[in-house]
Amino acid sequence: MSRRTDRRGRPARAPTPTGCSACRSTCAAFKAGGINKHPDIKVIEQRPATALLDGDNGMGHLVMRRAAQLAIEKAKQTGVGWVGARMSNHAGPAALYAMMPLAHDMIGLYFAVGSNNHLAADR
Repeated sequence: MSRRTDRRGRPARAPTPTGCSACRSTCAAFKAGGINKHPDIKVIEQRPATALLDGDNGMGHLVMRRAAQLAIEKAKQTGVGWVGARMSNHAGPAALYAMMPLAHDMIGLYFAVGSNNHLAADR
């Protein structure tokens, strides 16, 4: 997925490194224990057209790829597939996952919250 990101290019002023340029920080996160090297990515809830994945704090690319694949499978069966993910990490550019359904003559949407620091405080 990182090589695919590099082939598509990225804005020169992107806020964070993506593709192979992010490998250094990703490797550091693996070494520090910030990313699970062997995640057990699993479906924790599902219905015919929806699902929720637990990424087990794995690399975001793996979690989001699985989420997109599952959404495609569900859309083939029901006409729509919505899959959420939790306990994941940075997944690179959203376009990679939003474009996966194109190969199946489907439209893909990708929504993300970059960090829990972006969520409104509980009051």
